[in-house]
Amino acid sequence: MHNSSARNNQDSLLLRLPAELRNHIYEYVLGGITWLTTWSGVTCIKENAQKDSYKVQTTEDNYGALLRVSRQIYSETSALPSSLSSFRCVSQHVQDFCLGLTATQKSAMNSMEFRLRWDVSLFWEIAFKSMDEDDFEFIGSLPGLKHVQVHVTDEGGEDVRHQRRGEGWAVMMKEDVVAWLYKALKVEERPGIKFSIEFEPVRWLSARERRLRQ
Repeated sequence: MHNSSARNNQDSLLLRLPAELRNHIYEYVLGGITWLTTWSGVTCIKENAQKDSYKVQTTEDNYGALLRVSRQIYSETSALPSSLSSFRCVSQHVQDFCLGLTATQKSAMNSMEFRLRWDVSLFWEIAFKSMDEDDFEFIGSLPGLKHVQVHVTDEGGEDVRHQRRGEGWAVMMKEDVVAWLYKALKVEERPGIKFSIEFEPVRWLSARERRLRQ
């Protein structure tokens, strides 16, 4: 087995190249990927090189094909899908995805983005949110994580919420959501991670925009 692997490495045109040049090739092939976790599972999305072009979707199997070429190439590239990619999470499936990563890949993951669907205009008791406190626990298994961004959709308006709260309604305010997120993300327990939280108003797409995205 060892002789066979050594012979394959010698016959590989890629492995004959200098290490620095191989690293550039690895970055070109494996970089620029967004791992999108949704309710239906995990999707790989790679941006087209041309400006104003649409995103093209690739499968996880196709994306990871390079890592399966040989043991040598795997040892040189196994951490790159984590260190060169971005991670956008909109559902609990991100935990399942992280469970499939090796310790090396988890350590190489340095940034993560959450898109939290939470109607902050609703009453606290009936507000819908796409992730719960327990769904953020996996962050503790990512020792290399340095940046966490959270984008929260905002279907209401702060003025309306202030008005309703003044009328005695138990309406959620932005500070309520921020306090919940700080607790769920355990911000005070993780001083090595930079957290940022942004609220984004919902923009409804026109019929033409919906057709273009199909």
